[in-house]
Amino acid sequence: MRNFDGGILDSSVLDRQKNIWEQKNTFSFVLIVYFVCMLLFVALRVSIDFGLTDNMSREAREVSFSFLSQVVIMLVIPIVAMKIYSRDTYKKTLLNFGFGKTSWRVVRWAFVLGLLIYILNIFVASFFHLLLTFFDFKFLGMGGGSAFGTGFVGILISLVLIGVLPGACEESSHRGMLLQSFKARLGVMRAVLLTSILFGFMHMNIVQMFYATILGYLIALAVLATRTIWTGVIMHFMNNAINVMNRTDWFFGEWLQSLFEFFAGPFGFILLIAFLYFVYWAIMDIIHRFAKENYVAGEYSVNTSRLRKSEAIKYYLQDGTPVTRLRPGEKALLCGVLLFGFLVTAFTFWWGVI
Repeated sequence: MRNFDGGILDSSVLDRQKNIWEQKNTFSFVLIVYFVCMLLFVALRVSIDFGLTDNMSREAREVSFSFLSQVVIMLVIPIVAMKIYSRDTYKKTLLNFGFGKTSWRVVRWAFVLGLLIYILNIFVASFFHLLLTFFDFKFLGMGGGSAFGTGFVGILISLVLIGVLPGACEESSHRGMLLQSFKARLGVMRAVLLTSILFGFMHMNIVQMFYATILGYLIALAVLATRTIWTGVIMHFMNNAINVMNRTDWFFGEWLQSLFEFFAGPFGFILLIAFLYFVYWAIMDIIHRFAKENYVAGEYSVNTSRLRKSEAIKYYLQDGTPVTRLRPGEKALLCGVLLFGFLVTAFTFWWGVI
């Protein structure tokens, strides 16, 4: 199997990754772990909303929330749980999550993808923001900048809390634990779709749910195409980091405002559609190239030149992954986790952002 630079991937690494996720009860175990993470995340958000941290300074509250929600809930719990379950070393567990070596070529293109998905996301977020206003949604809890200010040190702290930690920790739980487990049981595209929806629900507010789901979908495709979770970590970091920098008006603020003003002029809507189509096409083209490079032809091959890029990506990413029928208990767990995420997200429509 070829790697990203045309060399040969270590088959033992791939076999080790498959062994744990294809075990009989792994799918159920992963869902239980993820559900526990969701419960803890909701409890943390509700405790803050009800003022249990009001005696803390705003800076301490932001640091504490980021550490507990990201490092503890999204990173430590999934990795420790899977380490105990598989009885592997932490190094092997990290490999199972996709934290193996990768090439500088993948890293470079991951940064490009991160920039592109940010551009796409700001318009998607603006669209759904406008849509929510038609339903008289009150955007509670969304105002205010970082507690650390817009100075150099403050920006560095914000980049760590909003860029680095979510990039590493949320990717570990979603494109690491969830995606790998779902892929082994549900097939590639269903795994991508369901993990993206859960990623949207995990934000626990209806404002972020829409664009987070789309972001999760594109990141999942890129992770599978490049065969490394580092792609998702970089893309996620870039999306969040640019958003942090945009608040400072250092590099991106004026450019972003000018972009919105440009599309607000004559023929702006037509130009906007063309621009967004180009951005989406560029994202899918990069993913398509990596998916094609890392594809291993199976027994039945098709002429992918006649397929659209999205269809070709789906074909390349299948990679002979077997799809097995879920048992009743597994279906119940999956539906329960999805329902819980949906109910919490829907509840924020009336309660406001938790």
